[in-house]
Amino acid sequence: MTNQAMTRIDIRDHSIDYNLRWEYAGIPSWYRGISLDQMIRSLEGLTAKHSHARRVISWAQTFVDTFPARRRFDLANPKLIGVGAALVGTEGAGKTALACAVLMEIHKRYDASICYITADNLIKLGQLIKKNAEELTEWHRRHYTRAHQVSLLALDGFGEEEHSASNKELAWLISFLRRRYNAHRPTLVISQHPIHTWGEYSSSLPKFAETAFPQVSLAGWVLPYAS
Repeated sequence: MTNQAMTRIDIRDHSIDYNLRWEYAGIPSWYRGISLDQMIRSLEGLTAKHSHARRVISWAQTFVDTFPARRRFDLANPKLIGVGAALVGTEGAGKTALACAVLMEIHKRYDASICYITADNLIKLGQLIKKNAEELTEWHRRHYTRAHQVSLLALDGFGEEEHSASNKELAWLISFLRRRYNAHRPTLVISQHPIHTWGEYSSSLPKFAETAFPQVSLAGWVLPYAS
């Protein structure tokens, strides 16, 4: 086995203002300066003691390395196309920090389009657009469209969004996730709830999630940079 995945030539254009790109992608300001490499280095002490930390780091590195196969069919990895992940853990475990680091690394390495948005904000944007509300701006339209079309989306707060008694917002959100998966656009779903409990939203959701968003558990320990 070669160590090609561990070493790579830095082909980044250092004249690019990446902070502007992170702002455009919706990444929270407090995560914009944290690279995946920084996060991995800060975890080196933990990995010697905790196999769980090693698994999470291994997942992040593998996800980035295999991202092209998640967007385009690859005979070597045919089952990866469209597949993202569900980052699951308690509040403050570092789910969002890890997801944002993966987003930024994938953009830098592959120049892939990325977006971060909370489930609640995505639903509210959809409602504004449906009503053609007066407060609707071009930014709202652009960010809503971006969430649908980007190569990699991080959807935060799944299971914490506000919804009506009819649960029509949840039904729309689940349909949105299915459309992205079927279009070969991976999604990182960030949630405090393990996917086996997602049947509360839809009876068919846990089975779909096992295929489209294999669970990565961050429970029981805290990543550096966690909010």
